Amino acid sequence: MSLRRIIVALLALGIASCAHLFTGSNATVKQHMQEVTIPASNTVFAVAGEAPKDDAEWKIVRASALALAESGQWLLDNAPKADSQIWRKTAKDLADAAKAAALAAEAKDSDNVSVAGNTLYEACESCHASYLNKPVPTK
Repeated sequence: MSLRRIIVALLALGIASCAHLFTGSNATVKQHMQEVTIPASNTVFAVAGEAPKDDAEWKIVRASALALAESGQWLLDNAPKADSQIWRKTAKDLADAAKAAALAAEAKDSDNVSVAGNTLYEACESCHASYLNKPVPTK
């Protein structure tokens, strides 16, 4: 991992560790995505391009994956009341894939972190296709 990636990952961890401060019940989905989900997912996705080189880097990847698992739960907890079937499925898929990435990171298995990252990406894209830049149903 390059020094720049490590710094970005550490910043993401700092944000993720304080996620509850930023993404309380009053946070918007966009705020949650920008402050928790995107930084953590970038760290997990980066493993496909360059595997962590030491225990410290693996801990960063694992912590980011765990932050994503929490993000999936946050999304489930904040699902729209109407038309939420896709929302709930993709949030659960995100959480499940993030848990798999965390386990793979704990085992220092970059191949399986990448596989989980692909599943994460698919969950994100599925949700984005349905909800990104569209009004979220509330009733």
